[in-house]
Amino acid sequence: MSDEIANQILAELKVISGKVNNIEKEQNSLKDDVNSLKSDVKVLKDDVKNLDSEQKQIKLAVVENNKILKRIELNQASQQQVIDLLSPRSIQQEADIKQLQV
Repeated sequence: MSDEIANQILAELKVISGKVNNIEKEQNSLKDDVNSLKSDVKVLKDDVKNLDSEQKQIKLAVVENNKILKRIELNQASQQQVIDLLSPRSIQQEADIKQLQV
């Protein structure tokens, strides 16, 4: 082989070697990106689990609040019945007092 052919082959090998190095760098960069994405996905999964747990707690709190609200509504209705019953009596008593004062 002549020196000229050997130099051409060597030059081509250098070009190919440079391209392979670039490909390896890009591959390593992609691996890093994939690892970063895996980490992000794990964080997101943990966040979803936490949100699910919090949502269940909120649902329980809402159910409990609804029970309390129903009791309050029943108490208010009962108190309103008492007020409705006592109101005419009070008016009558006021009228009786005014008659006694005259």
